[in-house]
Amino acid sequence: MTLDLWNEIADAKKINIMKAALKIFAEKGYDGATTRMIANEAGIANGLLFYHYQDKETLFIKLALHLRTVVAKELSVQISAEGDLYSQLRKSISQKLVLCAEYPDVYRFFLIQLRQFPDVFQEQGHEVRSVLSLRHQPNSALHERILLSALDGLVSALIEAFYAGKLTGEELLRQGMEQAEEYIQFFQEQEQ
Repeated sequence: MTLDLWNEIADAKKINIMKAALKIFAEKGYDGATTRMIANEAGIANGLLFYHYQDKETLFIKLALHLRTVVAKELSVQISAEGDLYSQLRKSISQKLVLCAEYPDVYRFFLIQLRQFPDVFQEQGHEVRSVLSLRHQPNSALHERILLSALDGLVSALIEAFYAGKLTGEELLRQGMEQAEEYIQFFQEQEQ
């Protein structure tokens, strides 16, 4: 997956600030990050940061919305309309694991935003699910919810192991796909 995270932003100063903010938020979390840290990372005066963004929360939310839009667009391209629900789930999980391995700061930032502002990002947290649900009408909505919850739990546990240094990026991808395939095959067997 190749993401051009900053292509849609024309202002070079805003790109510089957003790159710095992504790095600092991913490293320090929302509460541990300060506007001074972000400004220092961007190589600008703190006042210039406030010229572009009212406060830390505004910067965080604008960065989150921007990154979610970029990633959702890429995921919708990667997850084509072809195939059944299970092949779509395989693609979705694969892309989520690749995103985590190739863009760890972006994925860490997504985890932070969900914890910090769950109400703000609740609706936008279902990009992949909405792509899948528009394309498939499963036999049982409950069956689909159980499978998605199981897969979310699996992927979350593997990603935590990756961030803790217990898995390499390659191991994350390999184990994630192997274990996801086991879950998917189990659910496919239950449908028959």
